[in-house]
Order: sequence, then C-alpha cells, then structure tokens
Amino acid sequence: MKQAFQQVKSFVEKRATILKLIFVLSVLIFVTFEIGKIFREVDWYQVKQGLADQSLFSIILMLGAGIIAVSPMLLYVFRSLNFYQINTVRGISYAVGGSPIPRQTLLALVAF
Repeated sequence: MKQAFQQVKSFVEKRATILKLIFVLSVLIFVTFEIGKIFREVDWYQVKQGLADQSLFSIILMLGAGIIAVSPMLLYVFRSLNFYQINTVRGISYAVGGSPIPRQTLLALVAF
C-alpha cells in the first residue's frame, strides 16, 4: 500500500505542472460556457428597464454593496499569492519550483 502511494505521489509530482494547467484550463472553459449560457438566457430589455426604474442613489448603493461583497475574495486571492509564494515579474507569476502562471489567469478565476 505504501509503495502504491509513493508511485501515485511520484506520478503527480512529475506531472504537477501539466495537471495544474489542465485544471486551470478546465475551470476557464467551464466558466466561459456558463457565462455564455447566462448571457443568452438574460432578457436584456428587462435589465435595461429595471435599471432605468432605479434611482441614481440606488444604483450607487448597489455598486458599493457589490464592491464590499467582492473585496473579501480579492483579499483571499492576494493572500493566497503570498502564502503559496507566487512572485510576479513583469506581469507573469512564478510559483516557487513551478512554471510561469499568468497572474491574470489567477485573478480571472476569482473574478468570475
């Protein structure tokens, strides 16, 4: 059993970069399809009417509430970048012992 665990661990360690890439790409593909589905199903005329019926104060209040709601997630991302020792050089993040991961890719996962 211990030997089998060591073989699996060795397999994962040797292919960690490709497994990470597959995971990130699969999440991005899933998010892209779901966003496309949402945009197709939304009746944009009703959205326009709903926003037109709101007061300026109400729209500003919703925008502020949205920023407050998203800020903990952004804080989590930036803390995770520090925790996992991901350093940024010229817009590209380098994980310690790993391959380059675009920082925009990491942030895009949280943005959606």
